[in-house]
Amino acid sequence: MKLSLYLCGAIFLLCLVTPHVAATLSGTDISIHSQYITEDDSGTPNYTYSMGFAVDQEQLIWEKYTWEQANSSNSSSIIYLMNLTDGATQILATAPSQEYPSWFDPPFGIVEGCVAWSADFNIFTYDDHEAKTYPLTTDGIADVSIWRPNRDPFIFGDKIVWAKQKLYPSEDSDIVLYNLTDKTLRDIATDPGKKSGPTMDDSYVVWVDKRNEPGAGDIWLFDLKNNTESPLCTARGLQQYPQVSGNYAVWQDLRDGTPAIYLYNLTTGTEYRISDLTVYSATPYLSGNYVVWETYALYDDTKDKTRQVMVYNIATGEHVLFEPGTRHPILLGLADNRILYANPDNESINDGYVHIFAIDTPAPVQSSPEVSAPATLQQGNSTALTYTFSEPAPAGSGPLAAIAMVLLCIGLVTVIRKRQK
Repeated sequence: MKLSLYLCGAIFLLCLVTPHVAATLSGTDISIHSQYITEDDSGTPNYTYSMGFAVDQEQLIWEKYTWEQANSSNSSSIIYLMNLTDGATQILATAPSQEYPSWFDPPFGIVEGCVAWSADFNIFTYDDHEAKTYPLTTDGIADVSIWRPNRDPFIFGDKIVWAKQKLYPSEDSDIVLYNLTDKTLRDIATDPGKKSGPTMDDSYVVWVDKRNEPGAGDIWLFDLKNNTESPLCTARGLQQYPQVSGNYAVWQDLRDGTPAIYLYNLTTGTEYRISDLTVYSATPYLSGNYVVWETYALYDDTKDKTRQVMVYNIATGEHVLFEPGTRHPILLGLADNRILYANPDNESINDGYVHIFAIDTPAPVQSSPEVSAPATLQQGNSTALTYTFSEPAPAGSGPLAAIAMVLLCIGLVTVIRKRQK
């Protein structure tokens, strides 16, 4: 009898922690090909990887990193920018070179023809309209007495935010913001403690802050309209990879030991866990009405863990498993309703491809900009296919799911009792 009760309890708990799964997700899949997108881990004679992908409505940026197997110090790094309309690709920067002595550090930022990256602890921008590159900082490789490394640039509209280390030998850092229009630099957060990974929208800046938890990290927010700074999450453990869009912020959270995804409503001050308790959930992206992240099986001890991508609709509270021709897509980014990913099974990075999936009819979110239609790619550079993903009936919520679980429990108890007799 005790075994029966334990079994029923386990099933009931599983029912509670399983998120609501939407029945369908429809949209258009766009294959993007470039001879400069490549992956070769054979080491004969070089290792080559394309990484650091980022996308907006019209352009794609990435880095190709190559090093020689026989001499790992012999390496090179190139940043490419592709126009998604006609496939035209240009080299923005090459390292090592006179301008960039060492390779580039992801992440890369891109929005409306402006690109940002870090190299040699300085921040650089490229203006596609002017076809010019500008250094935003010069103190990253200056004399050690004024050495202030700059990292993690993120660009939104005409503003760039990044983490700037305090004067040497301090390991603390600040969050700073540069306005590309009026050419002004302002401090966002300067209290003691390490800070990293800032992102922003037109109203808020969020980042990882270790001022109160040096061994882990919290999520802090700066309100650009009210000029106020406040903590969003100070739970135990490490919170990281924050993103903000409209009235919501999202991050990866390790308060319970297992990586999970949390969503925060900036209007109501309410925090929600939106990922399943039964999987590892990592590296969320938030844009407009959607949150996407990668998940891994909790008890998968294999070297190549089974990777899946979850899509969460904030307006409806629905989840859907993203399976665009492969059950194991590699998540690369999100821009409005457009998911940037790689397909390891067909048209992979190794073949020179990445993909954009444009979700149909994105629902609006309060204070979010309208989502524009995806760019139409020219023949020869892309292939567009329309998909509708079908999932099992919703589980883990609603009266039908509850009734189904009760019936299942009764059935299991009956079977166990018969066996005991």
